[in-house]
Amino acid sequence: KSGGENGIVRITPTGETISYKPDGPLVNTPYSMTVANGRLYVVPGGRWASQYSNPGCVMVYDGSTWHNISQGTIKAATNGNPALDFMDVAVDPFDAEHFFVTAYGGGVYEFQNSQVVQQYLPSNSTLESAAPNNPKNYTRCTGGTFDAAGNYWVLTSGTTKNVHRLSHDSNKWNAIDLQYDGNSLNIHTMKELIIDHRDERYK
Repeated sequence: KSGGENGIVRITPTGETISYKPDGPLVNTPYSMTVANGRLYVVPGGRWASQYSNPGCVMVYDGSTWHNISQGTIKAATNGNPALDFMDVAVDPFDAEHFFVTAYGGGVYEFQNSQVVQQYLPSNSTLESAAPNNPKNYTRCTGGTFDAAGNYWVLTSGTTKNVHRLSHDSNKWNAIDLQYDGNSLNIHTMKELIIDHRDERYK
């Protein structure tokens, strides 16, 4: 039978389960792809006004082999928190083994050497939740990217502050208040943040 990220699962007459997983991505439902340092990063997220609840995993192709970080591995590293709807990957311009993944509900995940080293939620960052009483499921992060100085920028949806920055030098978060005509903007469905060659930022 189909076993999701376990590949094809065979159940023997004695009840033993054996999985067959060919070299390849864990799932065939890509949402976004990022290329950096000769590697292809694929995540299977999704959202519209709400989450799609697609299992969160990171699939990396180095040109010859797929390296997969499963949802189970990520949940085990984050105290069992839901790992769903991964949206975007941004690779550190100064460290090819260091990258961030956004989740539409689960905030931001930081990886080093293919291991989760931190999950950022309102409790340990300036990120905000669209439902303050349920941050593990409603910290809706979408686009993330690095600037030339190595600062990480990320967007959140349905919050009072939609743009957040993790400083490369201080490792501290700051929230940026977007305003129009003197009024703060509260944008419900942010998507991508683009930084051009002049280090200008576009939402």
